[in-house]
Amino acid sequence: MPDPTRPDAGAADLTFETVSSTDPAAQVAQRAYFAEMDERFNEGFDVSLYAGKPSGTATPTDDDEFTAPRGAFILARFPGLDEAVACGAVRIVEPGVAEIKRMWVSPAARGRRVATRLLAHLEAQCAVLGAHTIRLDTKDVLHEAIAMYKKYGYYEVPRYNDNPYATHFFEKKAPA
Repeated sequence: MPDPTRPDAGAADLTFETVSSTDPAAQVAQRAYFAEMDERFNEGFDVSLYAGKPSGTATPTDDDEFTAPRGAFILARFPGLDEAVACGAVRIVEPGVAEIKRMWVSPAARGRRVATRLLAHLEAQCAVLGAHTIRLDTKDVLHEAIAMYKKYGYYEVPRYNDNPYATHFFEKKAPA
């Protein structure tokens, strides 16, 4: 069984699974994602505000926007491990336009190209959903995310949503 903390455990070993965002493993991954955002953002992170609801009224997994035919929630695992090492979601926000959300890689799996493989998988899912354009947003303190998005062809665009935490907005063409 590959150990994600091994120096040679890399993205080539990853498997991807489409699950419901309410799947127990998806809930664990999303809670880890939201906890990290709360820790890294100077103002903290309130899931309710992120979801466009009054503070304290939403949970990380009380939505179904990431389900077929309008979306997908993806878990990434190393073979033989039950726990996901990464997650991400896609959703159609308007005809032909998809958005990548909740992209997160476990700290133990970082530095092994997991994020790169996950991003490529999410982009492919956007194309499967019929998107010709992919958007995503992020926050200025997430320097590594911003650098990765730029490296893989995303370019900054004007604000396209009301996410109160986002400070950078990106777009690129979906793979054919």
